[in-house]
Amino acid sequence: MSSGLSQRARGSLIVVPVGAMLLVWPGGTLAVTTLLILLATREAERLFHAIMGGGSSRWASLLLLAPLAGALVSVTGGAIAGLVVLAAFLGWEVLLALRADVDALATRAKALIATLAVAVWVSPILLLPLLAARLPAIPAPWLLWLLAVVWSADTGALIVGRAVGQRRLAPLLSPRKSVEGLVGGVALASLVGTAVAVTQLSLAIPAALLASTFTATAAEGGDLLESLFKRVAGAESSSTLIPGHGGVLDRIDSLLIATPIALLVALLVGG
Repeated sequence: MSSGLSQRARGSLIVVPVGAMLLVWPGGTLAVTTLLILLATREAERLFHAIMGGGSSRWASLLLLAPLAGALVSVTGGAIAGLVVLAAFLGWEVLLALRADVDALATRAKALIATLAVAVWVSPILLLPLLAARLPAIPAPWLLWLLAVVWSADTGALIVGRAVGQRRLAPLLSPRKSVEGLVGGVALASLVGTAVAVTQLSLAIPAALLASTFTATAAEGGDLLESLFKRVAGAESSSTLIPGHGGVLDRIDSLLIATPIALLVALLVGG
């Protein structure tokens, strides 16, 4: 086993248990969601600071955690908490702008935009508890299906890309990604996702295959979106927190587009 794959295997000893805890609804799901928000916003702040010269992971975290905490009381509570924190953040930024001199105004505006960008980018993580609550069970079946699709897509792309990858998928964004890897990842994820959806969600095979394929494709899109931000920021990875995997964002980037698609599927099928 190459050193890269060996390191990735060691990192999986962290990733897999966290993923397993995410499936334990409600406590595990909420705890892991909170942890992912805190870590992902910190890493996203570094990227956007390099791109725009500003941003606050603390405010971005509050903008996401406030509605999550409020929703534990009620849907209305989540909306109120989110709006209160948003109003507080915007008010604080206006106050700082009023105190800033001419040369600092551009910096303040960039910091405000970067903070909102971080919050919006990471915000799909808030959908994980909603997906788990669709069929409240342990393990949460919709989350199990989503993780099966996303991780299979990542594994398939890695294996096929290394074995037969020739045509570059996005040379400017991610030189190591190949068209063959994309096809292999989506194909494997479609098969694995279909098997999980049929057995755990009782979906018909055509619906399970279609949903898994769309979600796997969305997952690859999330990976490329993070690659865009990393390339502009001049970063190889979002951090070095997880051996062989990079940072939390490098692990959940696929979820940031795949999760909304998965929730849409769950809502459409009424599970």
